[in-house]
Amino acid sequence: MIIRPAARLILISAFAAFLLPAYAQDNNPNIGSFSSIDGTARVRRQGSEGWLTADMTTSVAIEESIKTLEESRAEIKTRFGLFRLGPLTEIKFARADMNGSVDLNIVSGHIWSVDNGPAAGSEIAISSPVLLCRPVGAVCGFSVGVDGTTELKVYRGRIEVEGHPEKMIPEDSLETAAAPPENWTMTLQADQKLIVTSRGNIAFNGAFHPDDPDESSPWIQWNLNRGQDSPANK
Repeated sequence: MIIRPAARLILISAFAAFLLPAYAQDNNPNIGSFSSIDGTARVRRQGSEGWLTADMTTSVAIEESIKTLEESRAEIKTRFGLFRLGPLTEIKFARADMNGSVDLNIVSGHIWSVDNGPAAGSEIAISSPVLLCRPVGAVCGFSVGVDGTTELKVYRGRIEVEGHPEKMIPEDSLETAAAPPENWTMTLQADQKLIVTSRGNIAFNGAFHPDDPDESSPWIQWNLNRGQDSPANK
């Protein structure tokens, strides 16, 4: 059968119209929006040097940074899950690969994560200067110091964790610096805590208990009391 040029053009146009919506959805930079702001949250758009004050209509997109000010908290709902920022916290959503995976990079501060699991073939990783974490149906809390020291607690589900300590050693000090620990991987389950120093050393790896003193902090209690993500439901 011979397809005339005009008919061929119609077929190509129809095929493109069928594919473009799916392509646009997979490559849509918008991944969520603010669902709660207590105090002041700000967003830095891709390519911008300045920060915009966020409100409940503000969307969140790939390659954008978000931060909270002192005595401020914010909640962001995305297709990957729910993320809460504590006071003086800064994060950035970055595209991890061409398959739609996203990296939530914690610059510093406190993050509470409720993972939805893989969505539409995509997944999210959560990273700090010394860790790369992949939550699997997890509820977890991160605290990252200005020097990169990271504390991770798992309240529900599990998290696959990789350590990359060599990232914290400046290239000009490699010859004089003590040999860093090698890269490592582990799986954290519910009620486990991991603390990794800015040099990539594991300072603590073990269980924590709801009666531990730091579990009564206002930040943790605020998160635990917000409904379905309480570890009581695990």
